[in-house]
Amino acid sequence: VFTQPKMWSARLPGGNLFFRLTPPGVIKPAERTLSTLSQDGTRVYEVGLDALSVIRHIVCQSMDLQERELPNYSCLYGLHEKYLNGLVLRFETKLIPDFFLYFRENWCVALFHDRFPQLLSELTHLTSSNKTSDLSAFLQHVQRVASLTWLAKDTQHNLDKEISEATTKALSSVDSPDLANSIRQRLLSFLTMNDAHLPMYMRPGL
Repeated sequence: VFTQPKMWSARLPGGNLFFRLTPPGVIKPAERTLSTLSQDGTRVYEVGLDALSVIRHIVCQSMDLQERELPNYSCLYGLHEKYLNGLVLRFETKLIPDFFLYFRENWCVALFHDRFPQLLSELTHLTSSNKTSDLSAFLQHVQRVASLTWLAKDTQHNLDKEISEATTKALSSVDSPDLANSIRQRLLSFLTMNDAHLPMYMRPGL
């Protein structure tokens, strides 16, 4: 089973660098697309999300896009939009005029670190092994979020309130002070061990 995304890049006539990222296998359209476009139309960036708001597609082109940035964009594949500093909310409130600039900001450098996937794996293990977490309830609420998302799309009904309530219940079912503290300590440990490459993040005592 292939899990890594497919990627294409090419230098277009006129000098723009084009990049496209899609899931492996048959390409399916994104459930939702967020895009920024320059006034002259030469600088475009589209982010495609699936039904669970996970990054599945990226299409972009720009004159100042550098080939060294493309591996960074591949790191965004498979991440929930919340990892991207609340991407959807920021986009909807017009706080992201340009995705190229957004993904060059300091906050997202950790996402591009080669040890970040390992950190996510460890945090997932912490959550799943936490005795105070009700994983069965969590999965039920997540399934409801997915079902409501599909229903909203198929019927064109506004179910934002119901989706928000189900999401809150899902988070509450795995939330606990001990778990939050364990996650915080693991995150601080990650930043400390990789301080040479991630000096832009504040930590206690610095």
